[in-house]
Amino acid sequence: MPEEAPSYELIQDGAAARLAFRGDWTIERDCPDFSALAAELQGQNPRTVTCEASQLGDWDSALPAFILHCYQHCERAGITLETAALPEGAQRLLKVATAVKTHQRPTDKVPTLAERLDPRARLKSLWKTVEDHLVFIGENTVALMKLL
Repeated sequence: MPEEAPSYELIQDGAAARLAFRGDWTIERDCPDFSALAAELQGQNPRTVTCEASQLGDWDSALPAFILHCYQHCERAGITLETAALPEGAQRLLKVATAVKTHQRPTDKVPTLAERLDPRARLKSLWKTVEDHLVFIGENTVALMKLL
């Protein structure tokens, strides 16, 4: 069976859209770039996007990677992405990839000049550091004793 080039078609149907995948979505193939689909989604602004895979051929990690980009875009835009028609393996990979939200680094509060020069704040910070180290050493000691 000859390989078919990977492609998709976004079909607008009122407030909903269908995203039909075609061809072989493998890493050896030149898969479509997600930025083109993102532009189409922004232009059509659907409330729901339903994935279809009836004409999908072979696939590997290239397909879930593309769908993950689509999922992230839809989440930011407030669009519901329905993936029930995708292959079961692709659905499982998407579920694993989206199970935990991306970690957002907390923003460090920059202390004011008065806070940096305040001896009580500096002592409190030093004590917190010492306390954290002692807790760490204690937890490691307990873990080592359990191991022995």
